Amino acid sequence: MANPWGYQLDEWMRSPELRAIGQRARNEAEDYADVSLNQALYAYVQEVLLHFFDERLLSASDWSDFFSQSFILMLLLTADLLAFTPNEDLLEDLRIRGMKVHYLEKALGNSVNLDQYALEIIRLPSLAGQQLTKKELVRTHFNDYIDISLGEFVPYNEQVKSIWESSNPLRTVFEFMIKLENAAVNCSEADSPITHWKFSTVGTPDMGDHPVSGTREVGIGQSATGNPTLYTRGVDRPTNQIAAMRTWYVFCKADQLWRSYRKKVASS
Repeated sequence: MANPWGYQLDEWMRSPELRAIGQRARNEAEDYADVSLNQALYAYVQEVLLHFFDERLLSASDWSDFFSQSFILMLLLTADLLAFTPNEDLLEDLRIRGMKVHYLEKALGNSVNLDQYALEIIRLPSLAGQQLTKKELVRTHFNDYIDISLGEFVPYNEQVKSIWESSNPLRTVFEFMIKLENAAVNCSEADSPITHWKFSTVGTPDMGDHPVSGTREVGIGQSATGNPTLYTRGVDRPTNQIAAMRTWYVFCKADQLWRSYRKKVASS
C-alpha cells in the first residue's frame, strides 16, 4: 500500500500510541491468528490516528485509505511488529559479527507492506509418514512447506545450524536464498515451547543489505473454533533506493512465497 505516514513515520514507529494499539489488539484476542474488529476497537484506532497524524499532510484519498476497515484491521494484526526491536544482547552479538538489523523506520522506500497469511488446520500435516509437531512445522521443517524456487532459508554456517535446531534458536542467522539475489535474516524472538518465532532482516559483510527492512513472525495459534491456525504476518519496506525502484517486484515475490507456505500445508 502507499505510505500515508509522511515525515512522521520515524516518530510513529517509536510512539507509545503504536504500542498501545498493539496492547489493545492483544487484549481483544487470544492470539494474532484470530483478531476480530469490533466497532469500539475501530473507533479507538481512529482516535489514536487522528491525534497522532496531521490530517492536513494527507491527501483526501490517502486519508480515506488510512481509515478503511481493512487497513485498521491489518494495523491491529501487525502493530507489535511495527514497533518491534530485537533485544540489546542480540544486537550486540550481530555488531560483533559485523552485521546490522535493518530498521523499518530507517528504510528509504516510500511503501510499507503489512500482511498476514493464516490457515485453520484440522490436524497437523505429516511428513514421511510422521505427523509433525508444532515446532517442526513452523521451524525445523519450514523449508519443506515453502516454494524453494522462490526462496529458501539456509543456516549461515554449521555453528548457526546447531543453534537453530536447539531449544533456543535466538541469534540464528539465515542466508535467505531469494531468486536472483541472496539476503540474510536473523531469528530475533522465539517462545518455548516453540509455537512462534520472529525474524528481522539484516545486512551482512558478504551479502550486503537485505532488499527490505522489517520483521516477520511465523507461528501457530488457535482459532475461535479451537483448531490450530498456522500464520505468518509481517511488516517491511524497501531498504534502499535500488530496492525501492523494484518495490512491486519485491513485494509480489514475497506474497507468492508466503502464499506457497499456506498452500503446501493445506494440501499435505
